[in-house]
Amino acid sequence: MSEVTTETPTKPKGHLQPSPRVIGVILVAFILASFFSLRAVDAISIDGKVHKDHTTSSLADGVTTTTLSRAQVRVQVANGTKTAGLARTVTQRLMTQGWDMMPGINGPRVSRTVIYYRAGFVGEAMSIHQYLNVGSIQQMGASSPVPGAIDDDVVVLIGTDLAH
Repeated sequence: MSEVTTETPTKPKGHLQPSPRVIGVILVAFILASFFSLRAVDAISIDGKVHKDHTTSSLADGVTTTTLSRAQVRVQVANGTKTAGLARTVTQRLMTQGWDMMPGINGPRVSRTVIYYRAGFVGEAMSIHQYLNVGSIQQMGASSPVPGAIDDDVVVLIGTDLAH
């Protein structure tokens, strides 16, 4: 009788295939390189400006200011107009810029927008003022400009100049 043999085909082993250990080392090196390169890049917001988490600068008159990251600054927007939903709209605009926003509220009626800031937050108020491009900046007094905003760092009281 004739014998029938069945051979199972074997795959040729490539001599250029790296071992699992080499693949693991390459993967770890790639992850570490990615991590450190991303940490070295400053955050860039939607407006294209570079923002650092924390910077300190000295002004000409000897005053030192500290600028926090936008996510560390509590901002309240109050609608001082008859235009419904304006505080919500401005809150959403500022939220896209990275600010820590409180829900919009109604405030006293005003004709001009005023951006109030708590002591130490003038730089942040100036950034918001520059972004909105309207109104004036004023330091908060002993009382809050709007009810419930006593712990907020910046309060934007929207006037009719922003409603149009």
